[in-house]
Amino acid sequence: MKTHYSNTHVREYLKVHYSATFRKNNRDHFYNFRNRQSIGVPIAKETFTDEEIMAMFSGKTELPSSAEMLRFTTFISQQLNDSL
Repeated sequence: MKTHYSNTHVREYLKVHYSATFRKNNRDHFYNFRNRQSIGVPIAKETFTDEEIMAMFSGKTELPSSAEMLRFTTFISQQLNDSL
């Protein structure tokens, strides 16, 4: 069974760890100042799988994709626990 994450969860995570910068080609971009890369998040897509998120993070985050994914899932579970 694949895990799906909402577009809102992905955006909240990126807002905390990266800087929202611009919108281009139906994507919102979040900038990583450490490696000068931007992560584009599709505006119209409602959910993402683990593989899609890792592909989105690949080479554009300060950590390797697998470590960034772990940080993302920890952030999401913490957000869900805080909302209870």
